[in-house]
Amino acid sequence: MIQEVKIALIQKDPDAPVLRSKALRFNAGMTKIYSLICPDFLIYDSRVAAALGLLVVHYCKAKGLTQVPSALCFPWACAKENENVSAPKRRNPSTGTLQFTRLRSGSHHARWNMRANWVLSQVIAHQAAAQSPFQQIDAPANALRGLEQALFMIGYDLGHAGQVSNG
Repeated sequence: MIQEVKIALIQKDPDAPVLRSKALRFNAGMTKIYSLICPDFLIYDSRVAAALGLLVVHYCKAKGLTQVPSALCFPWACAKENENVSAPKRRNPSTGTLQFTRLRSGSHHARWNMRANWVLSQVIAHQAAAQSPFQQIDAPANALRGLEQALFMIGYDLGHAGQVSNG
């Protein structure tokens, strides 16, 4: 099944039967495996999801949008941590009317991983990103990996809901 999923991901086919299968195992752990075996395929875990959501919130606010566009409604997931932690990490980027859904394992996760990959690949390839420090990384695929790593750090903890700014 891993090989079939790999082929569907490389072919960028979100409607491949294997990606719609009830038996599909696709979660934060598996996204890391697929990022290793598929060229230019990034990890979509709770940190990346949180960071993408935060960027979408900033975009919506800049554009005066009161709802998150469905194509940009990157689902979020909770951080894996002890239930009794005194300061839980916030990974839900939702604020006010700008709401995001929860990430579900399986085909839902695979679909949104592919969408995140498409969007971020286009960001890296865009003319405006030509002078980005990400482009200074040795190989073209590494620019995407560098962006992914930055998103890991941004999404580690979004802080308190009131801390999301307009800029």
